Amino acid sequence: MPVLDTKDILETIQMIQDDCLDVRTTTMGISLLDCACEDMDRTCQRVYDKICRLAKDLVQTGEEIQRQYGIPIINKRIAVTPIAMIAGPSGGDPVKLALTLQRAAATLGIPCIIHESDMTPGLANKMCIPVARKVCCNFPETLKQLPPDKCVLTGSPIRAELAQGSRLAGLNLCGFSANKPVIMVIGGSLGAASVNKAIRDALPKLLMDFQVVHLCGKDKVDNLLLNTSGYKQFEYVKAELKDLFAMADLVVSRAGANAICELLALKKPNILIPLPASSSRGDQLLNARSFEAQGFSLVVSEDELTTEMLVDKVHELYFSRQTFRDAMSGSGQMDSIRTIMRLIEEQTVKS
Repeated sequence: MPVLDTKDILETIQMIQDDCLDVRTTTMGISLLDCACEDMDRTCQRVYDKICRLAKDLVQTGEEIQRQYGIPIINKRIAVTPIAMIAGPSGGDPVKLALTLQRAAATLGIPCIIHESDMTPGLANKMCIPVARKVCCNFPETLKQLPPDKCVLTGSPIRAELAQGSRLAGLNLCGFSANKPVIMVIGGSLGAASVNKAIRDALPKLLMDFQVVHLCGKDKVDNLLLNTSGYKQFEYVKAELKDLFAMADLVVSRAGANAICELLALKKPNILIPLPASSSRGDQLLNARSFEAQGFSLVVSEDELTTEMLVDKVHELYFSRQTFRDAMSGSGQMDSIRTIMRLIEEQTVKS
């Protein structure tokens, strides 16, 4: 029988009564790190066994809470992490891992909801779609590639703290003035050499009208520009990112699905410079075209990128920035967490 902490349970009951909460759900977090090994088949079996074993404990815990404390636990959820790290040590086979999670869910009678972040479904999701109750996606174009009765345009969940930044804190961090608009440049976690070069080449003209904060990637800081007024470089940032977003009037970015969904959720007018097809499978090009078609972004091809074009696009975006904000505000992908949670609640009740 699971061991319950009586003090925690009693405190929870008091909170429920004080705040008039409707508590019907308990969630178990399961770490799969100890399942990883060099053999992918063995890893998948360990994942399957662990989820199935602990799910039984969750059911027992819910029943015990209801029996001892009178709290009816109607919904019981399992959250497994970290999926990306499990496939890596075992040969990098996310498809096998996805199918293992699918098999565990089927064994336990748990409804399956999946999310496709890119424009075109990847192999793992393609194999899971037949048994999934719902398939969430980021782009309207993706809906045409999914079963009509399953697909839902949700957008991508982003970290809530990104919307809680302080413009003043961002300005102080960068040593910027509050009287001049700010361009934020995001080159990705490793930086983007062509974007970094284009921004730096354009600095003499950009700094006449803007201030520039540049997330340029590991070992990509240009020491010759460290004392340039109105220009601040970071290899990367963590907790400070929310403040930089709050400070930014415009953003120049690559077009990865997660990155552009953050820009959409924060309603940041942006210029996207997607990775070219020669350097990727082309998903960023598709992502950027979709955002451009929806009126969320200006798009510049890396192959055509010049200093003059970049400066012209920045000014074009700035003077029409409210148009882009209005388009993003009217998007159906703005409240992704709430939409996905509603789907989970609906499917949990049905099961």
